[in-house]
Amino acid sequence: MAWWRCLPGILEAWRNNPVSLFRLVVFGRLVPAAFFAWLGYQQLLRLAVDVRALPRPVTAVALVSGPLPAALYLCFCLIPVGVYVSRPAPHRRDGRLVPRALAMTGTLMVLLVGALPPGTALYRPPLWSSGLSTGLSIVAFTVII
Repeated sequence: MAWWRCLPGILEAWRNNPVSLFRLVVFGRLVPAAFFAWLGYQQLLRLAVDVRALPRPVTAVALVSGPLPAALYLCFCLIPVGVYVSRPAPHRRDGRLVPRALAMTGTLMVLLVGALPPGTALYRPPLWSSGLSTGLSIVAFTVII
């Protein structure tokens, strides 16, 4: 669904309840989309570093173990941006604390773990396992899409 198709409903909601619409736009659309867009930008910077570190000539193994996982994570970060921007407004609200706390915790985990600078690795798995995880990510994205 394209974001501009939501405009008539948003304008109608604005006339009926401007406070609720403000909460929806700021906390249900702009703030989460901005967080995930920022995380996507951080991943884009990491992807650029990985692409610059590729050997010349580029081999398939170097591509799969280098920039491809970063590119897949970049896609993973940008999918919520599209979801937050284009989803329709909810008709009902679940005011329970548990679902809200779980949603906030999950979002913060994705944002904080993805934004942490890479540090010293405690264990470096073999190169083939990196290729295997990249292959599984490709299969998962294919199934999702």
